[in-house]
Amino acid sequence: SNTLPTFLPKDDKQKAAWMKNFATICSQNAKVLGLSAMEIATISKDAAMYAYLVDLVEIFKSMAKRRMENKELQGLNTPPEIKIPSASTTLAIGIFNRLFQTVEKIKENPNYNEELGQALQII
Repeated sequence: SNTLPTFLPKDDKQKAAWMKNFATICSQNAKVLGLSAMEIATISKDAAMYAYLVDLVEIFKSMAKRRMENKELQGLNTPPEIKIPSASTTLAIGIFNRLFQTVEKIKENPNYNEELGQALQII
């Protein structure tokens, strides 16, 4: 189904902050949680990419607003340029599918406990 788990915030900016926290706590507890260096790298890259995408949406909204204002002010003149940052990484699609699989793996680990669950915000 396409329903998101209840632990994941609905708001995009809050989701990006949640993912950053998740990546940090996973990294700090990788051995305990049974996560490989490659899995940690993927979790961190996914969090960075999602934050980038959320920021990009804000940039495009701002760009659209500025272009509309400029059109009204100057008619046919070229609107001011807006710098668009480039992505720090490229990833395969499926950020949330990977995330949910990782959460399942963590919860199945015998070392997983409520304290870790609260720190990871996956309860």
